Parts: sequence; C-alpha cells; structure tokens
Amino acid sequence: MSEIGYYNSTGGYWQATGQPPPEVIAAYPSGTIEVPLKPGPFYDWNGAAWVENIPAPPTSGELDQLAEEFSAQLMEQSLDATRAIGLTLAEVVWRVSNSSVPENITRVQANTFVKDSIRDNYRGLL
Repeated sequence: MSEIGYYNSTGGYWQATGQPPPEVIAAYPSGTIEVPLKPGPFYDWNGAAWVENIPAPPTSGELDQLAEEFSAQLMEQSLDATRAIGLTLAEVVWRVSNSSVPENITRVQANTFVKDSIRDNYRGLL
C-alpha cells in the first residue's frame, strides 16, 4: 500500500495510506490537492513543489532564555519531589510512633518501605 500526500492552504499537509474512497475525498476541505509526499519536516508547499525551509539556528539570547526556562522547570520538579519525600518520611515517622511498623524491622526493610511509599503514594510527582 502506498502513501498519498494532500495539501490544503488552511488545513496544511497530511498523508493517506492507499487511495481514499471517493466519499472520503469529497469530505476533504475545498481546495485540497494531491501533492508529492513531503520530503522532510523543514519543507513548505509553494503551490507547485516542496521548498526546503530550514529554520535559522537560535540566537545566544534565545538559547539563554531556553536554558533559564528549562532550569526553572527542573527546580519546580525538584521541589515537588522534595515535598513528596518529606511527606513520605513524615508518614513513616507517624507510623513508627504509632506502632504501625514492627519494632524489629531491618534497615533494608525500612529502606524498602520508604522507597515503596514514595513510589506508590507520590508517583505523579517523581
């Protein structure tokens, strides 16, 4: 089965696998035309052919801004993870103080309990 490219000035480009039935083609937006397959992501249809349109590389200022945004996102995720760990440790302390955890628990069992609590209770934050 071959792919067929279609283009519409308001809807952009899309591909169909195989020849669509006439009723499907009739439902395409007015002005849709069959075009050669788009050769890659940085190509624009000029009405007759695909023309390469490679975006300019980001400026150093744009890179700095992206780095700041990424850093802020990482900080927020780190704070969320830290809050989740803190809540889990508070839960562990509460359980121990209320005898919800056996006194003879081993260090490995305690570590496993904390890790499992973090994973199970705060999965969306980590």
